[in-house]
Amino acid sequence: MMAVSVDFGQPAPLGRARLLFDRPYAAALAVIGAANYDVDADGRFLMITPESVSVEESSLVVVQNWFTELNRLAPAN
Repeated sequence: MMAVSVDFGQPAPLGRARLLFDRPYAAALAVIGAANYDVDADGRFLMITPESVSVEESSLVVVQNWFTELNRLAPAN
């Protein structure tokens, strides 16, 4: 991820691009079009490093018709 300073009071308002982070971060979510980072209200970037994610944690489980199964296991009656 890169950063560029902007100064609209100058004829050429964009500064030189600079690298923000020098280590790899997990990019799995980028494949499905979701951001692989978030920015906290105080401006900190929150990212997942590849070494902090195990194979089990990086799996995605999709449960379909979960409400039907919930009603079967715990009826509302």
